[in-house]
Amino acid sequence: ELSAAVLAKHFYFGVLNRPNSVKQLMESRTLLAEIRKTSDFVLILETDHVIMRPIPNLATEETPAAFVFGYMYPQPSQDWVVKKYWPDGSYKDVQPIGPSPVLIHLDQLKLLYQKWLDFSLDLRSNAAAEQVIQGWVQEMWGYSIAAASLGIKHKLVEEFQVEPGALSAQRQLDDFSKGRFYIFHYTYQFEYMVDGQPCQPWNIGEWSLDKRHFNDVHPAYPLPQPPAGANVAGRFLLDAWNEAMGAIPNWPLKQHPAGSDEAPIQTLYGRRRLDWFSRHANGFAQELRKAPLVKDLARKRYSCGKGSDGGAERQGLELLDSGDVSFGAFGKMRGRWGTMNDPLLGEGCPVGSCIFLDVAGTQFNGHAESAAKRLTLRRNPYLMHGSSAAERTQPAWSCAEQ
Repeated sequence: ELSAAVLAKHFYFGVLNRPNSVKQLMESRTLLAEIRKTSDFVLILETDHVIMRPIPNLATEETPAAFVFGYMYPQPSQDWVVKKYWPDGSYKDVQPIGPSPVLIHLDQLKLLYQKWLDFSLDLRSNAAAEQVIQGWVQEMWGYSIAAASLGIKHKLVEEFQVEPGALSAQRQLDDFSKGRFYIFHYTYQFEYMVDGQPCQPWNIGEWSLDKRHFNDVHPAYPLPQPPAGANVAGRFLLDAWNEAMGAIPNWPLKQHPAGSDEAPIQTLYGRRRLDWFSRHANGFAQELRKAPLVKDLARKRYSCGKGSDGGAERQGLELLDSGDVSFGAFGKMRGRWGTMNDPLLGEGCPVGSCIFLDVAGTQFNGHAESAAKRLTLRRNPYLMHGSSAAERTQPAWSCAEQ
């Protein structure tokens, strides 16, 4: 990988390691010799690509094959950027492509890789270019300008990949079902509420299939199926993940079977309780408009006692209609609350009758009963590692409406 010092000069844009890794490949006689034993062509993919069907060689020695990106069509305002790296060129001659997926002959890649890296590094440190080319696609531009400057024209293959999400148009989903595409690029999230309704952009669903949840931890196998109503692409991706995890020997994290005494592992449900999202327009504010339980509980006050019998020690609890919660004497402990619809939590937190309360660093799930006159708070079972099932179902606080 590029050194930390180099990345720091380029705003820590880790994607620059892509052209850097190709440079290392092309300068390794050993690796190139191994590749040429089977083919003189290479397929450049990303770690979030799933191959959906066998990919034929779509390229020739003179013409590589690439996917068409709708957001990569050059505009007149970007012509000066093109000319900075290719003085005799024009934005009109730059193709709407990136370096992945690409099928290309090794001899062409040999001509291309250094310019791709050099242009990408320079673009990423060019504040003026940032005004007309978004930072997250600058490495893609590095490739497309480099290729154009060398006279390399790609065959544009629309079915090379598909980038679906929960809000994909029906036409795309129909093509998906017919097996039109070669590669599934899972860049977009699949966000659904438990009733199967897809979420609008900038949202986290009650069922949330998003690779970003697993930046620092393996997903636990198997991941739970989506709600009824989820589209065919979301179901395909979930099944692909589960198939891959199940086929890898000694996968490092597995969900405990139903009925196990072990604490469950959080995967796709329960992600809306993130503090920043709760404060987002699509977080608590949306729940207050749409969720019957939240509408019913907002502005209620409770008197809470420790344990299942609500002992002598009493604390006040108030659920504010801002999504804030106050707990304890004089409301000294503050936090957030909202819906917790997670079918994996069972009777202790039933779908439609449960909320989360995150107060002063402690996470509770609250089961609302008797028309919300009673609220039973239990610790978040996903955080109770090493606990028994009995401990996880034990009430931490029993609350009665005031």
